[in-house]
Amino acid sequence: MPKPKYEYSVEYPGKDRNLTKREIIFLRKLCRTTGRRLVEEIAAKPNHKFRNFFLDIWYNVTQERGRSGFQSKECLEAMCEVQPGTFDSWYLDQGVQQKRTYRTNRFEENLNHAANSMSRGRWENLQILWRVDTDLNAPQAGYEARVREVSSYVVANNIDEAESVWQTMVMGPLGIDPESSRRRNHARFVGPALCFNAMELNIEALAETKSRIEKKRAEYEKTLEDLKATQARSEFAFALINQTLAMVGPSESQIA
Repeated sequence: MPKPKYEYSVEYPGKDRNLTKREIIFLRKLCRTTGRRLVEEIAAKPNHKFRNFFLDIWYNVTQERGRSGFQSKECLEAMCEVQPGTFDSWYLDQGVQQKRTYRTNRFEENLNHAANSMSRGRWENLQILWRVDTDLNAPQAGYEARVREVSSYVVANNIDEAESVWQTMVMGPLGIDPESSRRRNHARFVGPALCFNAMELNIEALAETKSRIEKKRAEYEKTLEDLKATQARSEFAFALINQTLAMVGPSESQIA
């Protein structure tokens, strides 16, 4: 018995159109065990016709984590090949429920496999964005004057290249010993560079760091003003005390 054919209306996130039939078929392939082979095929072919589409899927699902687009109910129905509106019901037939669970699990597994292979530099001609957390506190800075590590972003083909670039271009000129701070400066995988704006992320990170420093400065300036006020009051208080003693005159013990 042939499967019934349904018409699906699934929004393409970030674009003013719906997914095409071919794009929906591609999504269904990612919901099977053979999806891993498809991911590896895309990784090996920079000109694969579905590479950009797959990266859109990866970014939407792993970074935005919303319930629209590739994670919407409509998209899930299309991937599971069920009648539109099926997942509106609170009660699902056991077979439909099993199908949904199976396909969503395979979908997530294949996206995770893609991320793992990206982080290991196994994608041909795909630059990766890496996050590096660096301790930029001044040498010998006291505990109260320290701020937490700064998150910065660098683009490189693999983790070794990312750490090498960071150590050479940033840590070296700053005089930071990479051996003493190796753990802090370990690069962390973010995702395909073309999915992010590295310059914008670094501008945001710098603004956040400046904000933290200004907050600490304001706190210490307030503390300094309070200490100055306390010092002035204490000096005035002791001046009053000494003036009182002078008015009273020497005590009997001093006369004796």
